Amino acid sequence: KQSNMSFSQRTLINLDYADRISPSVTGVIFFREFVFDAGSRKCEAGHRIRKALASQGWKVTLLPSGDAEHYSSDTQSDFVMIDIYTFSNIALDVICDALSRLRRYFRKIIIVDVDIWAGTYDDLLRSISSHIDYIWGFADDWCVANEPDFKERSIFFPCLGGFDHLDAIIKAPLDWNSCTFNFTGSVQGYNRNRIYWLLETMRRNLPVEINITNPLDDDCLEPLFSQHLYAQLLAATHAAINLTTRRDGSRPPNGRAFEVFSLNRLLVQESCPVFHRYFAEGEHFLEFSDIDELCTIIDFLKSHQRTAKKICSQGHRFYQERYSCRKLVQHIQTFL
Repeated sequence: KQSNMSFSQRTLINLDYADRISPSVTGVIFFREFVFDAGSRKCEAGHRIRKALASQGWKVTLLPSGDAEHYSSDTQSDFVMIDIYTFSNIALDVICDALSRLRRYFRKIIIVDVDIWAGTYDDLLRSISSHIDYIWGFADDWCVANEPDFKERSIFFPCLGGFDHLDAIIKAPLDWNSCTFNFTGSVQGYNRNRIYWLLETMRRNLPVEINITNPLDDDCLEPLFSQHLYAQLLAATHAAINLTTRRDGSRPPNGRAFEVFSLNRLLVQESCPVFHRYFAEGEHFLEFSDIDELCTIIDFLKSHQRTAKKICSQGHRFYQERYSCRKLVQHIQTFL
C-alpha cells in the first residue's frame, strides 16, 4: 500500500482556514424537514450544520425550508444557507424572486446540495447562479462546481459537521487487545450493491456486526436524538466498515466516513477514489475493493491490534486538524 499512500499524500486537497474565529457572525439555515418526502425519517443535516456553526459561538437559526420564500427580518445577517431541496417543484421565476428578496437580509447566500453525485439540481444551480454567492458540495469532483461560472464560488468542505459534540456517548476507551467490526447504514434501491456485500459477509461468517437503518421510515424521534442512537451504534466497535458503491456504479464519499473519524474509530472503506483527496489510505484508514481484500484486512487487524490502534488514532487526529466542527467554521468564515 506504500505507493497508494504516497499518491494520496501528494494529492490531498488544501482548504483555507481563518486564523481566528469571529464570535459575532450571524446566519440562518433553511433545511428540509424529512430525508426524502413526508413520512421518511426526519432530516438531521440542517441540525448538524447549525450545531457545528453554533459550537464556535456563531448565532445561527434553523428554519424549515418552506419559510425561505416568505422570510423577512428587521436586521441583516452575515449569511444564509439554503438546502437546494427547498426549490423542488417551484417555478424558476418564483425562486429568483425569493433569492432577490433574501438578498435584502443576508450578505452572502450559500446553496447546499447534500447529494451532488445524483446531479438532480445541476441545471437549476446554473439557472440561478447570478442570484447566489456560493455553492457547497462535499467533494471536489462535483462537475458543476468546476464549471467556469462556479469555479471560484464553490465550497468543497467534505462534511456537514461530525460527531465531535457526541464524545460523551463513548463511556470508556475501547480495549485494543482485540479489534471488532460493524457495518451500520441503510440498504436501499440507490445503494442496493450493499445487499451483495452483506450477504457475502454473512456467508463467509465474517465477524461483522450488521445494523441496517432505514431512512425511508420515520423513526418518530427528534433528529438529534435519532442521530445520537445512530452514533452509538457506529461507535460500538473498534472499526466501522463503510460501503460506497451506488446502483449506477459511482463511488461517492459519504458522511459516514467522516462520522467514523470523528468518533475516534477505525475506518475500513470500500474503494472511493475522490476520498483520497481528503485522507491518506494506509495512514488514516484502510481500503478494500473486493470481498477477499476485506477478509484480509479483518484477519490482519484482529492479529495486529497495535497497528489498528495507530491507524485509528492517526485518522482521528487528522480529522480534528482538518475537518472537525471547528475547522468547518474556520473554513466557512473565509467565504464571509
